[in-house]
Amino acid sequence: MLSKLVSFAVVLALIYFSLTRGLPWIQGQFSPTARSYEATGDDVSDPAGPCIESVARANDSLGQLVRRFSSGPVDADEWSVASWDVEAGIRDAEMTCTCLSEACRKASQAAGELRTMYSQFDSTARGTATGYSNPARNQERVFELLDEARALAGY
Repeated sequence: MLSKLVSFAVVLALIYFSLTRGLPWIQGQFSPTARSYEATGDDVSDPAGPCIESVARANDSLGQLVRRFSSGPVDADEWSVASWDVEAGIRDAEMTCTCLSEACRKASQAAGELRTMYSQFDSTARGTATGYSNPARNQERVFELLDEARALAGY
């Protein structure tokens, strides 16, 4: 009877782990990147579209990271795994925003702001920060730049 209970507990633990850790990881592996940008009725040939969308996704990822780790002690291993995805999203956004249009330039500035915010939060989470600027103002600036980029691109 005890062996059945232990086996049941192990199976439950595996199911819990796969749902809480495995499924989000798998979804992250198959999520669309900026290169697989799908049109929503807009002109797909516009190079600013994928750029703006990749910056918006990176912004969302950074927001989720901040919400997840903003309170309490930060587990270094969890932080490393979660921050890796955010950093990759920001890097993807920066690489996608190489077109010469004004909309791409604005979105690229937003990606630069995201990089700065990420670096500051990373230092804070690792305990090496010497100071932190106003994150609400930084986030507001990212939204302003994305709105300007969308307006310039006609979205």
